[in-house]
Amino acid sequence: MTDLETWFLDFGSDHIFRLYDPFSICVVEKVRINNMIELPNKDVLIEYSVVNSEEDFNAEWGKAPLCYKKLSEIKLEYHPYDNQFCLNATALPATE
Repeated sequence: MTDLETWFLDFGSDHIFRLYDPFSICVVEKVRINNMIELPNKDVLIEYSVVNSEEDFNAEWGKAPLCYKKLSEIKLEYHPYDNQFCLNATALPATE
C-alpha cells in the first residue's frame, strides 16, 4: 500500500476539505473525497462529492453526483471547523 492509500484510508475519506479550483466559477467548494487514483505520470485523480450540508455528507455513495479533478490542478485545505459543522451540528461554537 502506498503512502497516499494509507493517508486516504486513515484520514481522507472521512473528512471534508476545501477545494480551490482556479478554472472554476466557484471560488471554493467543500468536498468529501470518495476515491483517489494514482496516475502513471505520478499525478492523482480525485473523485469527490460537493458537501453543502450534513445531509450531503451522510448521503449514500450512489446518490451524490461525482466530480473528478487532478490534484495538480487544484488546492485542497483542511479546516477542522468544517468537519465539526457537517458531522455534528451540536459542535458549533456557542453564541451569546
